[in-house]
Amino acid sequence: MIQSHAIRGLWPLWPMLSLGNLGSDQSRGFLRGQIWRSLEQRLIQWRISSIFDTLVMDWIKPRNKRMMHKKFVDHILWDMQVDLFEFSGSSTLDEDTCFRALRSLYRLWACVSSNKVRAGLEMYIEQTPPDHARETFIRIVRRLILLSRAPESDPFFMLCPNNCLSSESCPLDLDAVVHFIHRLTRVSRYNETLRHWLIDGDIVRLLDSTATRLLSRGSLHW
Repeated sequence: MIQSHAIRGLWPLWPMLSLGNLGSDQSRGFLRGQIWRSLEQRLIQWRISSIFDTLVMDWIKPRNKRMMHKKFVDHILWDMQVDLFEFSGSSTLDEDTCFRALRSLYRLWACVSSNKVRAGLEMYIEQTPPDHARETFIRIVRRLILLSRAPESDPFFMLCPNNCLSSESCPLDLDAVVHFIHRLTRVSRYNETLRHWLIDGDIVRLLDSTATRLLSRGSLHW
């Protein structure tokens, strides 16, 4: 019954469910994207909000990042990343929903290790048709360019519980766009495909606009 369900690809992968090739299929990531695109936008917005709320609750107590890392089972982390890639780089969702997905992706990446980020990106690239994945990353970079130019984007990413931004342990102490640049370019050093897609998305312009903004705010000095 589960295997024939219309949204079967969104079921989490648990060994006790024993869904056969539903979890090991190389196209699982793309299947999730297809299913989400067939659903109402309000359901996608619920998924984005649920990820965001889960991460906020995890950050209230404790603040120790090592403890937070242990809360994520690999396949659950993978599902969250692939969904947020699809939503952040969507060509059909409205811009507000896409930027909210970026915000949730930022929070997710802020509380997992670099190795988990790299694994998620590389798995998405491997399991998604190249043309679709390329366009997804191009749109993500172009949305980051818009964020890097908009002064009003500062508070958009600064929704931290308990006003802990002044604390050295706060996971949101890094500007969102800079964080994305760091994560994406770091992985692209080892993944030529991602590197080419980021260049196609005009990441050089993103670097330039971000540096200009940081200089104007006195956050960067030559």
